[in-house]
Amino acid sequence: MKKIAFLFLLLTVFTGACHRDKDAITHERVRQVAEQYFAYLVDGKYEEYVAGMVDVDSMPVQYRSQLVDMVAQFAVMQKSNHGGFAFAKAMADSLPDSIHAHVFLDIHFADSTVERIGMPLRYQHGRWKME
Repeated sequence: MKKIAFLFLLLTVFTGACHRDKDAITHERVRQVAEQYFAYLVDGKYEEYVAGMVDVDSMPVQYRSQLVDMVAQFAVMQKSNHGGFAFAKAMADSLPDSIHAHVFLDIHFADSTVERIGMPLRYQHGRWKME
């Protein structure tokens, strides 16, 4: 009887863990994540933006710092070209499997121009990360 109870408990825990992953793998969720990462860029939170990249934790500190600097330079360049970023809106996405997603964002600039970009994402360590 104890074995059956233990197996039932184990099955319940395992099912609950799988359910959480399924909740993360939705069209709505990947769109929210992509918009949030771009919001970091709009708000000048370049370290948070870089923290959303795949395998960032295994990067050398100096390389990660250089990525933050490059993202900041990109934002400055967009400010001189278009007055800066205004916001991003997810327009479409694709979820070919449980660990890959591709979100299409319309990037709105301060000068009223709009550009569509694709943001590939990968589900890694329980989070969607930019590839």
